[in-house]
Amino acid sequence: MFKKNYLTSALLFFCLSLNYSYDAAGEEEPKKLLIVTTIKPLSIIAAAAVQGKAKIEYLQSNAQTTHDLYLSPSSIRLLSSADLVIRVSPDFENHLNKYFESRDQSNLITAANLNMKWPMTRPGAKSVHTNTHDLHFWLDPDNASVLATEISERLNLDAVEIMSEGEKSVYKKRLTKYRKRISLAQHDAYSHFTNAFELRPFLTIRDSAGQTRGVASHYKIREKVKLDSPACILIEPNYDKKEAKILSAELSVPIRRIDPEGLAIELGPNAYTDFFKAFIMQYESCFS
Repeated sequence: MFKKNYLTSALLFFCLSLNYSYDAAGEEEPKKLLIVTTIKPLSIIAAAAVQGKAKIEYLQSNAQTTHDLYLSPSSIRLLSSADLVIRVSPDFENHLNKYFESRDQSNLITAANLNMKWPMTRPGAKSVHTNTHDLHFWLDPDNASVLATEISERLNLDAVEIMSEGEKSVYKKRLTKYRKRISLAQHDAYSHFTNAFELRPFLTIRDSAGQTRGVASHYKIREKVKLDSPACILIEPNYDKKEAKILSAELSVPIRRIDPEGLAIELGPNAYTDFFKAFIMQYESCFS
């Protein structure tokens, strides 16, 4: 009798265990949505916007500038599997235009089409991308917030503040002392930053597409540099340093590093504030 009851109890326990395992398997978390961005700065904003509720991938490698993107077979596979794709503009990732023109664009966000602030470039400035806009919009926190809100709306998520008004006020106060100072940058990418924080426009060696300027432009830059005496030359991780080193030696101006693409920033809920904190510190190092 005891043996029979024992076997019955064991069988019941086994059946309940199977049922529990089945229920637990049925309660697995749903697969996260996939957001794919063309460049790292967009992924930084996306990561801050979704707060871990979606997976973030980007096409740009650490060896590429934001202007050097080309599609590989793995890039195409990644884009094809995305629930949401984000790019800057046809004028920015212009090597990708044929791909985007040939695909369904219902899950595509083109940041340049959103309601952002677009400061004009210097009079007469030209680039292969655009004659009127500096497209590095993410260097203005208000513009980054516009994209973050659009991402949240597309994915039906609650909008989050990726940088508080208090943080922006602190940065404005910190940067006030540099409003009359000038920097020489490697690449014309900073008008959104200088506009947002009321700083003098940077002198630049290359145009907004990262392309080398002509001889006449280089002569004008040298003449301006002699008059304005920049505090430093800001160089970026993925651009050739030769021009900057020559100018540094010629003008006795120090070289400092700045990363407007956030290549070293870890993607996560605080990605944008981490990026901007590092960027501000790099800018301030020009005057130290």
